[in-house]
Amino acid sequence: MERDYFKTPTDVACQRCGSGAYTLYYCDTIAPQCPPVPPYSWPLPELAKNCTITTALDQYQCAKGPPYIDEEGINCDDIAWRTGIFTHKYCQHKSEAAETATSTMSVAPLIIAFLAPLCGSFVDTIGLRPFLALLAEIALVIAHNIIAYAPQISVVAPLIIIGVGACFFSSTMWTCVPYVVEPRFVGTAFGAMTSFSNMGLAVVPLLVASVFNASGRYIPDVEFVFIGFASLTVGFGLLLNIMDIANGHLLNRRVLAPLLEKEH
Repeated sequence: MERDYFKTPTDVACQRCGSGAYTLYYCDTIAPQCPPVPPYSWPLPELAKNCTITTALDQYQCAKGPPYIDEEGINCDDIAWRTGIFTHKYCQHKSEAAETATSTMSVAPLIIAFLAPLCGSFVDTIGLRPFLALLAEIALVIAHNIIAYAPQISVVAPLIIIGVGACFFSSTMWTCVPYVVEPRFVGTAFGAMTSFSNMGLAVVPLLVASVFNASGRYIPDVEFVFIGFASLTVGFGLLLNIMDIANGHLLNRRVLAPLLEKEH
């Protein structure tokens, strides 16, 4: 959200009500010299950091001087902040930004839902499974680097890349399983892959939360986690392609022969 829909204005004069560009402007509108909302955030209220807010009316009793309250100190989920005279505009626009960001996050799953069958058919037609998987892994590295280092590019673009990459990765890797294990172990192999995938789903959020708590920001710190894991998969992808070449391009062929047929 803070990358595309609620960014902190680069000009300090536009970051807080009652000072800078808002010295002569009441915070019911954006000052002419300040960037638009969205994609930038609404200016923070002119409230002291030590305010105790239990009801919306408490904001009238708050001091209006430094040290000022920061973004983390404003709980827009609490009705006292959400409807307060000095914070309702800030919370309104932050809530709208969160809704937009949530909608945007559905881009990759929707692409996977509709494109996965087509990717599967494409893989069945041309083969090249390890090679396409490697390209998908490289695409994920590129996408996460765009999110981390190219804020001028809309986040929708890397999310599309992630969606397409995930389609090709799943269409290539999962289909290889019946051709590299004995038929009596296919179910076990799929179970092991599912277990490994869900281990990642369990561990990565904990790691992300740890990094965020340590750094206090998502971009680019949290993205380093995803860039690191994506780069690791590129290394495994290269190793898989090298092994496949050494074994006669068995997995890159258009039509694969099950392991049982190879043994006979």
